[in-house]
Amino acid sequence: MKRCYEKKFTLKKYPTGRWDMVKNETRKKYDGKFLGPFKILYNGSFQTYKLATAAGDTQRVLINYNRFQIGNVATETTVNSWIENTVLFDKSYN
Repeated sequence: MKRCYEKKFTLKKYPTGRWDMVKNETRKKYDGKFLGPFKILYNGSFQTYKLATAAGDTQRVLINYNRFQIGNVATETTVNSWIENTVLFDKSYN
């Protein structure tokens, strides 16, 4: 069973600078399925990534790659945030 899983498993590496959407795990009835778009700043250990909003605010926590969905962003100058989520972001945090 382990061998079958390891044959199918592929490790995904996302490049820095890419725009992605993040799956909304605390979704309520009328909330969207995905949050974002977010820009990948750097990758941490265990396939986790540090993200930033379109406004440039960095996220306090690292996000696992399993929550990513490709964001459809044509140019960086036209990126607008689709959410107003103040829980995940703290402007005073570096």
